[in-house]
Amino acid sequence: MIDFLTLVIVGIALLQPTTDRKIVAMIFASLTFIHNEFLYGLEGLLYYDTDALFYIIIISAIGFVNSKSQLIDDLQKISIAAVALDYFGWFIWMAYMPPTGYNVAFMALYAWTIFILLRGEPKHDGSTEMDRRHYSILSNAYSRHIINNQH
Repeated sequence: MIDFLTLVIVGIALLQPTTDRKIVAMIFASLTFIHNEFLYGLEGLLYYDTDALFYIIIISAIGFVNSKSQLIDDLQKISIAAVALDYFGWFIWMAYMPPTGYNVAFMALYAWTIFILLRGEPKHDGSTEMDRRHYSILSNAYSRHIINNQH
């Protein structure tokens, strides 16, 4: 399942609408893909350390992208959570516990990553303009409220 989610992340990264989003998403997706597909055979501390190192590289690399976006912040937060999960995984490996919790946590983290990559960028231009869909819903609800109060 983790391999499938990794491929979905790569596919969504390729479909990002702007160049900056595509660069950031592809850095995250490519390094995640490389580790999950080519270094999965490592065991113990070596596996968890290399995975954490890949996420630290992601944090650094996307920090150099000359763009201020919510996507960069969110992917850096996900990478920090992944580093913490890697050391949790190492701990449960050392305790001879099954890696089910680690795997489920990473599946949830990858699902959250997919959600973030599919979500659009909020406007940061200082305007108070709302998304048209949100405005339409609010205006429709407000007009029904006025109509209902005219009894």
